[in-house]
Amino acid sequence: MWKRSDFEFKELLGEGTQTQVFRAIDRASGKQVAIKIIRRQLVIDMKIDHAFRREIEIQYHLQSTN
Repeated sequence: MWKRSDFEFKELLGEGTQTQVFRAIDRASGKQVAIKIIRRQLVIDMKIDHAFRREIEIQYHLQSTN
């Protein structure tokens, strides 16, 4: 499991009502990545719908194929 400290955050690439996307550098590998940050309260309130679950699956598979 990654931690925020595993990355060096650079600029904000975009944001929505519940999320922000940042360009970051993985400190271990030096790879450039995009990281989507989701509001904690959204997760705590269990307002996780099917689309969100699907996005997690897609991102997981993208990571595991690289």
